[in-house]
Amino acid sequence: AMNDIIQGYPYPSQVHFELNSKRLADYKLAAEFLNVNKVDIVCLQHEFGIYGGEYGSYILTLLKNLRMPIVTTLHTLLPNPNLKQKEIINTIVKISDRIIVMSQKAEMFLKDIYKVPKEKINLVHHGIPDFSFIDPNFFKDQFGVEGKKVLMTFGLISPSKGIEVMIEALPDIISK
Repeated sequence: AMNDIIQGYPYPSQVHFELNSKRLADYKLAAEFLNVNKVDIVCLQHEFGIYGGEYGSYILTLLKNLRMPIVTTLHTLLPNPNLKQKEIINTIVKISDRIIVMSQKAEMFLKDIYKVPKEKINLVHHGIPDFSFIDPNFFKDQFGVEGKKVLMTFGLISPSKGIEVMIEALPDIISK
């Protein structure tokens, strides 16, 4: 488990190893733990803000010390990365056996900006579950917002989602 505070968090018993995201030595220890325990495969979820070091560079220490296949899901690919960001993604791609992205645009960025061969990339769309329509009032009642309009978003909050623009526009929208 990844900790962003020194004292860690109260994890369930299934968690057998914790590392402090800001302590580089922990990434090497994590690799040793995975190697010693003969893990079959590592599935890395990459997002720039999760790992320590400049732009999350500490994760490279873990990856470089692993002795098993690595499949990396890249959650954010920047269209105009700086040199350090591009270097980190290029290193992750080089070390990983497979790369998973969740949009055609991300796949295009990997091919065009990062020069990743398409054979190494798997596109797995975010998607949504396919199930029967349920009346939204069913859920509104459960959360105490029955009879009200609810505005939602998904995923991590980031400037690119335009949430601030929506909040600023709400008074005008409501008045109409």
